[in-house]
Amino acid sequence: MLILSQKGNVMVNMDSLQAITIYIFRNYQNGKIVDEKYRVMAWYGADEDDYWAIGDYATEERAKEVIKEIWEKYGEYLHRRGGPAILKGSVDVPEAFWVLPKIYEMPQE
Repeated sequence: MLILSQKGNVMVNMDSLQAITIYIFRNYQNGKIVDEKYRVMAWYGADEDDYWAIGDYATEERAKEVIKEIWEKYGEYLHRRGGPAILKGSVDVPEAFWVLPKIYEMPQE
């Protein structure tokens, strides 16, 4: 499945990812938190810089909802290799026609 980032500047392939996580960014002024955002990050490697930032959200709950939406969208798709028909009386269909494009666009908010 392909995921288009919130800003539209990154497209990631779920097949090449290791994890999708949330990272909390906090801005401090005089020792107090003045701004906080929750970034959804798509990790493609094990190093600390091996990620793409794919969306920022105001609350941790919203960031978790977005990750769950990705999970649900990914689970909607079944994969079947082309070849003999599964159901009696159905026609063999090449894989290109059976497997629908899998895409998800990160919500703005």
